Amino acid sequence: MLEVGYLSSFEWNRAHFGAWAIMSAPLVLGLDLLDDALLDSVWPIISNREAIRVNQRWAGHPGRLVRSWTPNGAHNSNDWPSTPFGGVKYEAPLDAIQLWAKPQPGGAVAVLVINADASSVSGVEFAVTLSELGFQGGSGSVLVRDIWRRQDMGKVTGRLIGRVNARDSAFMLLSQLPDDDPPPPIPPPPIPQTPPTTPPPQIAPPLQSPPPQPPLRTSAVPPSPPPPPLPLPPPSSRWPPPQTKLSVPPPSPLAAPLPYTLPSPHARRSQLIVLGLGLLGCGAACLCWARCARSVCVSAKRPTASRVRGAGGNRRSRRRTAPVAGDRRPVGSQRADTDPIEMMPIRHAAMSMD
Repeated sequence: MLEVGYLSSFEWNRAHFGAWAIMSAPLVLGLDLLDDALLDSVWPIISNREAIRVNQRWAGHPGRLVRSWTPNGAHNSNDWPSTPFGGVKYEAPLDAIQLWAKPQPGGAVAVLVINADASSVSGVEFAVTLSELGFQGGSGSVLVRDIWRRQDMGKVTGRLIGRVNARDSAFMLLSQLPDDDPPPPIPPPPIPQTPPTTPPPQIAPPLQSPPPQPPLRTSAVPPSPPPPPLPLPPPSSRWPPPQTKLSVPPPSPLAAPLPYTLPSPHARRSQLIVLGLGLLGCGAACLCWARCARSVCVSAKRPTASRVRGAGGNRRSRRRTAPVAGDRRPVGSQRADTDPIEMMPIRHAAMSMD
């Protein structure tokens, strides 16, 4: 996360932002965006489109440390100012000057030089050859553009020389240019002009007549006569029979498909009413059939006269009656024969018929 806004000076905040941009690091702000005064002080840094473009573009490498050194070989002391999270101070054997480079699309190279030595009041000079930065050959001309100032600085050839103030940085974009005075192209050698030569005429050889062929020998056997032609069948038995033309009647107008017309709403309503009545009649018929079937099943389960006459019989169906003339059975064993439908004694029905 970036510490832009909490460092000692505007230049040191700018160098910190440039280090994150040259190394393709995520540019995540760590300051309070609700603090208008703090945001206004670092707005020229975090809104630099050219620095953000260097961070976002990719050309094969995220950024590398080309060279680092310290004047007089002394170690650098890095002290951070007091912040809301507390003061930080440490000493480490870090070089005071660092030179970073990152390739850009189109053969360009972004260069960042950081001077972390606070004791160098007059600044520190730096010099680097173009071949160290990745330019092929290193003898061509490059166009230098200052990213912090957003302006072109001119052209350099062979090596890049500059000066960086204390606790400051130099952020540049180097674009390769063709040589100022390229050598003229070598013209191709002239094509020799030779007179056209005509080939000698070719004389065709004289035509030779073929040698005479000997006459063909003929055999003494006379040729056989041709076979007689086969007799033709009578006209009536010829095959195939002569073809007759079939007369196809013209299509009748009734065979044509009738145009389909949608029924009117009244006709559709009538059809629905008729369909409903038909379904209602079918339901009533099914209900009547079910009731008749149920009554037949119930009547089939009732006891009949033959069952009543069986041995023992049903005690509930037994009925004590008075002895009848001609019946020799004892009084206790006499039973009334009942009809399954009328449920009346059969004996009494026979007497009434007499």
